[in-house]
Amino acid sequence: MKAFKSCLTTCLVFFFLSPVCRADLIDSKLALVIDVSASVSDSDYQFQIQAFETAFNHPTVLANIDALNEGILVEVFFFSSSAVSADIDMLLTSAADAAVFSTMIGALTRPFSEGTSPADGMILASDWLLDSTVWESPSLLALVVGDGYGSYHNDGAARDAAQANGVTINGLAVDDPGYFIDACLPGGYYFENIITADGQCYQANSYADFEQALTLALIDATETPRLVAAPRPLAIFAFSFLLFTCIRSVLFRCLSVKYA
Repeated sequence: MKAFKSCLTTCLVFFFLSPVCRADLIDSKLALVIDVSASVSDSDYQFQIQAFETAFNHPTVLANIDALNEGILVEVFFFSSSAVSADIDMLLTSAADAAVFSTMIGALTRPFSEGTSPADGMILASDWLLDSTVWESPSLLALVVGDGYGSYHNDGAARDAAQANGVTINGLAVDDPGYFIDACLPGGYYFENIITADGQCYQANSYADFEQALTLALIDATETPRLVAAPRPLAIFAFSFLLFTCIRSVLFRCLSVKYA
């Protein structure tokens, strides 16, 4: 009986801990958190959306996604006085997936246009990133895009909470001359209140060069170090053989006990 229990335990441990059985483990999760407050005109909004669509089709972004072992899960969030998910999350494992996702982004309509609360966007995005019900990843990244200061003085606290839970937040700040400039520099709003200690900040001088800054941000986001190793054929064979051996041994001992 001792040998039986030992073998059964070994089978269960290998079954539940083997990477081969972790179908929900992916390379990375990326939340795109987009400012749609009143400071963003309708034409600026369309410019942002078109830039996202174009950036997801950039050759380097496509190559990065193709190189991933288990893919990157991406979702879009909008923030103004509150925040909402676009509910288009998709696991990108190939250039073809990225092309489909870019089309989905291009079809998104503006949900509202009020005050400015990056904190609400960061909180909602962090909740999504940390939810491992379906997909799990050791690499959790949010990219917050905006062109103004937060209205409610709670952005730093939201950033700190995300960082404490293992979420990295990058920022993309769009200059608004005379009002909101150099947000990525030390002392700037995004540097001090949005990006985490391990995050990066990308500066766009205006919406005219927004696409260039966004493309760089997505290139960096999709070349996140691949923390999920691709299962090797030999490893899969070895695991399968061990599992088969354990099951055969368990069945044999069960039958031996039954007919002894």
